[in-house]
Amino acid sequence: MSTRACYTFKDKDGAFSVYYHYDGYPANALQMINKAKESAWQFPRFEADEFAASFCYVAKDGRPGGARLTEGPHRHGDLAYKYDVYFKNNDLMVKIWEVDFHGTKLLDHSNINELWSKYVARTL
Repeated sequence: MSTRACYTFKDKDGAFSVYYHYDGYPANALQMINKAKESAWQFPRFEADEFAASFCYVAKDGRPGGARLTEGPHRHGDLAYKYDVYFKNNDLMVKIWEVDFHGTKLLDHSNINELWSKYVARTL
């Protein structure tokens, strides 16, 4: 079974969302968000649309399907997680939301490095 997620990249000009059909659990999501930094503008420049495109590039990894642009998480009734990604105080910030049939619950919220140590480092 796939762990579906929606990633919304936000800046002062708007929000751009990507639906990803696979591996949406926090450890993998944070790895993909972190990897997207390699093909995005260097910080402190952060443009949500450009970062969303970089995320798609990482998520597709040369394979068809799996990742697509979407209007937002409200368009998908099968999500397990959703993520809000934005730049604040010279840091890439991520909100991790757990989604089920009862609603949406904020699971965690911090900068990418702190979340990495909590969710990714312990799995490597």
